[in-house]
Amino acid sequence: MAIHPRQAMGPLMNNSGTRHCRKWLQKHRMAMFTRSWGSPAQMEPAKDNNQDRADAPDVQIDATVVSNAEQTTIAGLPGNRTRLAGSEDKAALQLGLRPGQFIGPYCIERILGEGGLGVVYIATQTEPVKRRVALKVIKPGMDSASVIARFDAERQALAIMDHPGLAKIFDGGATDRGLPYFVMEYVDGEPMTRFCNRHDLDMKNRIKLFMKVCDAIQHAHMKGVIHRDLKPGNILVEGDARENRPIVIDFGIAKATDESLTDQEYNTMAGQMIGTPAYMSPEQAGLSTEQDIDTRADIYSLGVILYELLCASTPISEDTLHDSSISQIQKLIQDVDPPRPSQRVVQDLQSSDRVVEVFGVEARTQSKRLRGDLDWIIMKCLEKDRNRRYASANELAMDLQRYLDNEPVLAGPPSTAYRMKKFARRNRGPLVAASLVLVALVAGIITTSVLLVKLSIEGERTRQALIEANFRTYLSNITAASNLLDSRKRDLARMRLESIASIDAGDTTYEWNYLKSRLDGPILMQMEGHKGPVTGVAYIPGKGLIASTSMDRRIHLWDSMTGRSIYQMPIHDCMINCIVASHDGSVLVTADEKGRIQFWDPVRRTLESTIDPHSGSVHALAISPDDGMLAAAGEDRKITLWDLASNQSKGVLEGHEETITDLEFSRDGRTLLSSSRDDTIRIWNPMSGALERTLESTAHDFMSIAINPASDQVASGTIDGQILLWDEDGELQQLHHHDQAVTCLEFNPAGTELYSGSNDGLICRWDPGDGRLIDESIHDAPVSSIAIDHEQNRGAVGYEDRMIRVYALARPELVKQLTGPRSEVLSTALHPGGNLLATGHGDDIIRLWDLHSMELVAELDGHTGPVTALEFTRGGDVLVSGGWDARVRSWDVLSGARGDDIALEARTINDIIEVPGSGLVATAASDGMLTLVDADMKQIRSIEAHDDPITVLAVSPDSRLIATGSSDDTAIIWRVNDLKMIRELDDHESDISSIAFSNDGSMMATGSWDNDILITMLESQQEPMRISGHEEAVIHVEFSDDDSRLFTASRDGTFRVWSVKAGEELLVIPAHKEPINSVSICGQEQRVITGSDDRSIWLWESVNLGERMEEVARSRRLQEDLTEQVGQLLAAGTEGTLQERFQARFGDQDEPTRDAARACLLKMRNESK
Repeated sequence: MAIHPRQAMGPLMNNSGTRHCRKWLQKHRMAMFTRSWGSPAQMEPAKDNNQDRADAPDVQIDATVVSNAEQTTIAGLPGNRTRLAGSEDKAALQLGLRPGQFIGPYCIERILGEGGLGVVYIATQTEPVKRRVALKVIKPGMDSASVIARFDAERQALAIMDHPGLAKIFDGGATDRGLPYFVMEYVDGEPMTRFCNRHDLDMKNRIKLFMKVCDAIQHAHMKGVIHRDLKPGNILVEGDARENRPIVIDFGIAKATDESLTDQEYNTMAGQMIGTPAYMSPEQAGLSTEQDIDTRADIYSLGVILYELLCASTPISEDTLHDSSISQIQKLIQDVDPPRPSQRVVQDLQSSDRVVEVFGVEARTQSKRLRGDLDWIIMKCLEKDRNRRYASANELAMDLQRYLDNEPVLAGPPSTAYRMKKFARRNRGPLVAASLVLVALVAGIITTSVLLVKLSIEGERTRQALIEANFRTYLSNITAASNLLDSRKRDLARMRLESIASIDAGDTTYEWNYLKSRLDGPILMQMEGHKGPVTGVAYIPGKGLIASTSMDRRIHLWDSMTGRSIYQMPIHDCMINCIVASHDGSVLVTADEKGRIQFWDPVRRTLESTIDPHSGSVHALAISPDDGMLAAAGEDRKITLWDLASNQSKGVLEGHEETITDLEFSRDGRTLLSSSRDDTIRIWNPMSGALERTLESTAHDFMSIAINPASDQVASGTIDGQILLWDEDGELQQLHHHDQAVTCLEFNPAGTELYSGSNDGLICRWDPGDGRLIDESIHDAPVSSIAIDHEQNRGAVGYEDRMIRVYALARPELVKQLTGPRSEVLSTALHPGGNLLATGHGDDIIRLWDLHSMELVAELDGHTGPVTALEFTRGGDVLVSGGWDARVRSWDVLSGARGDDIALEARTINDIIEVPGSGLVATAASDGMLTLVDADMKQIRSIEAHDDPITVLAVSPDSRLIATGSSDDTAIIWRVNDLKMIRELDDHESDISSIAFSNDGSMMATGSWDNDILITMLESQQEPMRISGHEEAVIHVEFSDDDSRLFTASRDGTFRVWSVKAGEELLVIPAHKEPINSVSICGQEQRVITGSDDRSIWLWESVNLGERMEEVARSRRLQEDLTEQVGQLLAAGTEGTLQERFQARFGDQDEPTRDAARACLLKMRNESK
């Protein structure tokens, strides 16, 4: 029976109001049940009067006490069911709803439950899908503004969340009588404690089930929703003991952290308790304002639930709640610490019997199981001070995972200081009196001093323990986030990263930034402007434009760098189906549903000509790589060929029996492929018109095709969502992931990745070699077309929801794979300005790259062997190089002119490094000689440092020491001024391949061909820390700016980040398929450059790609502005050196401008050559 507060209080509010009311409440409080919103689990009728508390979840009440200016409301005392016999008929009469009646497409079956203000029905949805749902309706007369606001808040809370552990909302509206309702997932489960007890789950499986609940609550909190009434009855579990799914329900009193759940206003009044007392947090019981409740209230409730799961009783027993007044209940929740779980199970005979009944073991045995870690974890959740609880549900779940993995947990017993503080609060009066006596006693002062010292020591230990715990939390979350991203579980990865965003893990957090850049995805920008579904997109090479067509019969031109709308062509007289641009960007071709083909000038934005060769709608266009031929096809099953320059017919190809859906020229233009809904792909010779080959696959309507630019591999998409790959020999491979038609396919410029778009809204990235799905991007609308920008390695995607999105085709964190090298990259050096990269190659050439524009700006030719060592010196004005020709050369960076050089006796120069502040450069040679040369390439001093070749060099931060690594397995530290040996390190088992000093000079890291890394403390003789993980030689080691991280690269093709303190791996980047030879790190560790045997140079960034593209666009605009000035500088002739002229013109500019001017100058000189 549900009693409205006013009905309950009305007869009592007489002249003695408050006194009578309180007496009445104390005597009859358990009879006053009314509930704002009832969950399906809570509102089912009781099946057995002897059911346990989990079987009879608490039902909330609103009991209102009015006393002058004070109003107090409490919701949630344990008691009877909200539904009594005959209430179903009464509710049906009130709402006018009976079995078989419809609310929209929902057919009412029966009442699932009834509360004071609402009724929940089981109903069957009849369209567009058939399924059972739960339908919640407000009762007549209860539709006040406040009630409707809370009803709307519950609906909004469910709508913004999407997690398998949270009930989903499907629909909402109003009945014929104007009563609000919403439709949600029907959960055919049972309360959590009942499920665990019925299936005899042991402690481990109970904890695992509970961790799933934590994951769901974490999602809700991340969406800004606080449940405020978590208890076993609001967690229903589906499945069995092995496979199960807990689902959190009943967000009827949920609260948004940003107060945005509903546009309507409702407020919980000051002095109102919201929740269920047995599971209620102290702040909820404190009658404070709603704004004072945060996500940690749910952490407290989760702790009570875990307590009950493992102890078979709640911290405050049901009997205690029944026998206590409202004020006593508040005091219990706020001030009385509950017994630890291990104490509770042996507290009394009733508790012990319950443990035996539920767990089948003696209470003492269960107590031993709970003692220690589980006690600490649960009691941390139940802290009265919410600042001492877990910060998030995710943090709680992680500590439970540590317990399951037998690892140290973050939770621990309260410190002595904390216990003393709590004791002082409970005994404030006596302590005040005692302190007055102690003030008079000298011994008291001494005692206090000793105590303060102890507390200080304990505080420092606590601080260090907290730092260590925070780092462990950070480490585990970073590892988990990386693994989740690799598994394409983006939401869970985002939760992991955001949970540690505020943890102090050192000044350098490259790994966090890197994973965040991967998580943010490859979307660079999106364009909106069409008034109908987008039918086609095309990049216009060399013009910086994207063209798009739509069912709105318009052609749009967009700025490809900013996404800004540039121009709209005149409206067409019918729908435009597709669009394609010539490879030189001079012609734009469109085809429409009337069979017409039109030719446009994208610069003048004019229609140049029209041809009308087809009798039906044209669906496909293709232009040959040399821009000599246009192919068109569509519903009339024929392919027409045209001379692109003259629009003259070059022939007709016929043979398909159904609509032709796509066309594609091979990379050499000698073959033309066509796909059709007749289950065939035909390969034609466009010059002769001969059909050369047919690829067939039974019962596959082909919708799209693509040809791998690096091979003759053919990809085709089908109407049933499959992708078929044919190799040169006709061998077929099938890729499965889409569940609707694959409408478009494109390979990236290198042919190493395949992109597919589908009507299911997915853009998928595949490895065409092994058919592996690499990644996916999800949108809510079908994909209609994909266009590739080969210059910028980007893709524009058109969707049927009128939107165009631009994606980076490379991995999100991979900014660019520099193209141009025709041989392996053996060495790299980064200009001090950070935007000019020098690379040494196996073809004897040094190449200079502008990292803003990602363009090759100069080639330096002077060595007669592979270039194995590079170093910028003199502030970046000079580049020093060495190689297999045993010569050390200098180059003027601005002019590219060759400077002085020196020939050494060795066969090979393996490394070069500048000694800052000394004007010297050190070289490492294959004959074991360490040589110092000056700026004029004159030898200053030399020493035979090793019997075997020196492989690598490093200079200390103060330039006093230089370290050499050798293939004799040793590393030696020398004094620079006299080349005297300081220390020899011989802990590696193979050649030393990399060395680095820490920035504070206290450590040195060495990498070796034994695949290990050693970190040596230079001021002590202790054993070095050994770090293992790489599978091949470690060719680069480098400390972060704050020395908290170590960056390493290996010939196993990976770049890794390690914690220096813990020696543990933080991040692995699978950078190359071939061995890495060189690495440069810059930009406060935001950018990493790797060069490899695979002839590629890759730039990895831990910044947002959109910001990166804006930076590139700004740099390009700046270079365009600087072109005239640089041209004038070059034309100045012999008026001083080029360096002097450059300094005179740009010396007072900021660093970005100087960098852009330097790159522009190098590019113009290179082009003039």
